[in-house]
Amino acid sequence: MAEDLEKQTRQRLRDEEVLDRDRQKNRDEIARLQSNQAAVDNDEVPVEKISEKTHRIVVEVQEKPKKAPKAKFRLIQVGTQAWPVDEWDLDPKLQSVLVTTAAAFPARPSAHYAVFTDEILAGPDVLAIVKRLPPFSIIYASTTVDPEIADFLRQKAAFFVPGAGHALFQTIVDNFFMGQRGIHSGVTEALDIAETFTGSVERRGRFQMTLSGDFGPTLQQVVTWHPISVEKFETVLAGMNGIFLDAGDKKVYLEGNQRGDVYWEWHVEFIQPDGKLVQFVIPMTESLQEHVFPDVHPFYSFQMSLWISGQGEVDFNRVIVRRSRSTYGTLLPGDEKQMTSTGDEVLSYFNPGDLKPPLLVSFTGSRLYGDGFEMMSVYGRHKLPYLLFTDSRTQGGAFMVGTPEYEQLVIDKIREKLQWLGFDEHDVVFQGYSMGSFPALYYARHFKPQGIIVSKAIVNLGTFSGQDGFAHGGTKDWPLDMRRHLFGRVLRADTPVIDQKLWQSMDQVDWTQVATYVFSLAQDEYDGQSLPQLLRFIKDRGGSVEHFWLDGDHLAHTDEMINFVEGKLELLIKRRRATL
Repeated sequence: MAEDLEKQTRQRLRDEEVLDRDRQKNRDEIARLQSNQAAVDNDEVPVEKISEKTHRIVVEVQEKPKKAPKAKFRLIQVGTQAWPVDEWDLDPKLQSVLVTTAAAFPARPSAHYAVFTDEILAGPDVLAIVKRLPPFSIIYASTTVDPEIADFLRQKAAFFVPGAGHALFQTIVDNFFMGQRGIHSGVTEALDIAETFTGSVERRGRFQMTLSGDFGPTLQQVVTWHPISVEKFETVLAGMNGIFLDAGDKKVYLEGNQRGDVYWEWHVEFIQPDGKLVQFVIPMTESLQEHVFPDVHPFYSFQMSLWISGQGEVDFNRVIVRRSRSTYGTLLPGDEKQMTSTGDEVLSYFNPGDLKPPLLVSFTGSRLYGDGFEMMSVYGRHKLPYLLFTDSRTQGGAFMVGTPEYEQLVIDKIREKLQWLGFDEHDVVFQGYSMGSFPALYYARHFKPQGIIVSKAIVNLGTFSGQDGFAHGGTKDWPLDMRRHLFGRVLRADTPVIDQKLWQSMDQVDWTQVATYVFSLAQDEYDGQSLPQLLRFIKDRGGSVEHFWLDGDHLAHTDEMINFVEGKLELLIKRRRATL
């Protein structure tokens, strides 16, 4: 499962390179291509030493391997009675193999999950199998579990899924599917305001709109989004098609709030090929929560509208659509979602690995086209514990920082996992690239990290988000929305103050105790001009930095960057474990 996700991650980054050079290509078509490409080889890249602390990576052009076939969803059943899968007529891609003893269990199982189906989970064979399986690969339905096995199930982050037979199998199919299926979109795109509405309309960027006035005593259709066809990809909202077209339930919600005596309903309508209309009416109180849509496939197009009554103001921001995993996760099985009092999500995914230090804390880069965690298989190859964060706010993320409440949730989550593992605050490594480089440096002051690995760093948040031409060109207007989301306004005079956010945090780190590694690109147009400032800042405080660079712009050399991260991570792991 992790390898499939890494392929999607690598290809997504390559697609962004293409997008930056040809901004007229449709964004949603590019997002669709992401999952259809295979990752390139991840061989070590030779390094030529230039000076004591600065190296230049030398890349040899090699032929890319052929595309790998798309992975199927495979299960190994462990139990005494085989499932009659063929009789259930479910997804033909699913495979189920019955295993009854440890000796019969494959040495290198190719299945994504091992499913233990007996009512009682006990015995040496079961224990031996559980010990061999990696984290997040065990599903069990047993109501009685031997205490020793239960302890290993906890360490392996196993999933308890109640049920038996067909019902259990269907629950697994519906909630443990491969990949990450989620998208968020600014709702101010491709919409019409009713001509009968005489109040005021205020739009702030792509993600915030406020309607104020008298909406009338009865519900009126005030906002209508243009119909979105499955055959066309005309707006960013069309990216939701791919998720709605998936089989299974969807979780959908509209970010917004109201002031005054106002009530609204959110209508979502699906037009099926035969012309029939399937309509969902979501009341105001439920619009702000995750509303579950049952499967409505197939359909030809869908349309959304907002019906409002009363007098006052209505704010609405984004529509978020994700394929539902019920209670087993949001984007991945086993991930965690926390919410601030203002509705900001903190999404994290923890894999306990081999339970040995250090804990890697990794922050995802900007994701303009869909929600998701990244680089799971890269970290999985090293078997160490890792904690991933991804930022779903605005479109692309907001650098994993925000209000004190938001930032405290991130800090507490890291401490929670360190405590669960029994590690101290030195047993942590921070990693991040592009947008993720900022939080990797920012949160270091709350811990005593062994190492920090940053690539394509963005450090001066004010300067970065204040680039008018950059921010408004093509799809790259998201930095302005990010700036408004974090700081409440977009004023050029705020730039120097915003730039200080990271430096003030970094000034509280003891850099003499941190191994710091930086990967950069010589023509980085995002925030590359701040690189000398970053290197000098750490050096002036007694720290040392190993700096590697390549020619290219910000979106170039994704594979070389991943090789760099993996090599430095392996170095830090060996250094720490040599002291155990």
